[in-house]
Amino acid sequence: MVIDQRFVNHHAVESAASGVADAAAEHAPDAEERTMPEHHLLIVCPTEYGGQIEHAAELGAAAVRSGSVDACTILSRPGASMSTAGWDPSAFEMREVLLPRRSSSRVTRAVLQLMDVIRERRLIRSHISRLESRGGLTVLWESTKYGVPTVAPTTRNIVFVHNALPHGFSDDMGLRDRWHFRMEKRSARRADLIAVHGGEQRSAVADWGVRDVRAVALPGDSRPVVEHPNASDSALCIGEVRPNKGIEIAIEAALSTATRLSIIGSPEPSSYGEELKRITPATGVTLDFRYLEADEFNGRLAAAPLIVLPYVHFAAQSGVLAKAMQFDREIVASDLPALREQAGEYPRIRFVPPGDVPSLARVFSELQTYARNSDVTGFKQSAPAQWDAVAISLFE
Repeated sequence: MVIDQRFVNHHAVESAASGVADAAAEHAPDAEERTMPEHHLLIVCPTEYGGQIEHAAELGAAAVRSGSVDACTILSRPGASMSTAGWDPSAFEMREVLLPRRSSSRVTRAVLQLMDVIRERRLIRSHISRLESRGGLTVLWESTKYGVPTVAPTTRNIVFVHNALPHGFSDDMGLRDRWHFRMEKRSARRADLIAVHGGEQRSAVADWGVRDVRAVALPGDSRPVVEHPNASDSALCIGEVRPNKGIEIAIEAALSTATRLSIIGSPEPSSYGEELKRITPATGVTLDFRYLEADEFNGRLAAAPLIVLPYVHFAAQSGVLAKAMQFDREIVASDLPALREQAGEYPRIRFVPPGDVPSLARVFSELQTYARNSDVTGFKQSAPAQWDAVAISLFE
């Protein structure tokens, strides 16, 4: 049998080309790797609702917008996407991969939560390893409940400490709060950078023996909002209802001056909410104990004629204060260093001594005329450049 040499030569060339192509395909990065940005920001935020996930979204969006990183991924729980719906969906990738919250009995829940933390640590570590293999990586921890793992030498670990001085009083901190506080200190010592809001927290964290502490501002809401709410005639305490916020002080001052006062937020602990119910009469003061979604939260805040921040003690910066200034509201706040620092030169804020009912009552009396005739200025978008400056300070 005679074989056509042209067929042999063509088949050999074709086979050789195929072999080269196969080898190239084997060693070439896949499509996801080829498009992977040079530097990635991974934010770990186990709280899927409220101020913490909004904080994560603001930082992630600003980091990309400012060019500090090429892309951002946020790891959180189911429901986080709803809490961050107001941001540009292209600003970051939201991955709801952490386990849903447990709703079983207290003892059973504690055991299951411990098991969940172990599983979640492994899951987070796998995300870190995958991103480390594809380029530069910065990991921002919005919570230290998972600790700070060992990472590649080129990866930066940044821990954001939101409350360097715990909300609870030193003598009434529960075992869980004490454990978290110790974990936060331990994790801070392992991080490359600690970020805080305000100089008072920076001083507190510096005493933990950490390497680098950076204080940054807490801007308002950068999402564009066009809604203009109806005016309210009631002074407002809004946000999580905790003992350190001195809500009972505001109630007593409001009752003594017949000032209408609304208290809206979820009580923590629930026993504090029960105590507030006990001391609150049926008229004059309204208690609305529930969690508010961001749109309603902003709407209530922007509509109120007077925002009341009667803290007994507080060393962080207040998201409510940031938004109240953003919406150009009249504010009365406890005269605490952290709040004074945050308020800066804002002209529509008055300070009273913490826990001083008569002083707060006098301000209520002076402001009642204003409260009845207050205009509603509506929402003002906080300049994205403010958040960009925070991102540049942390990630560049």
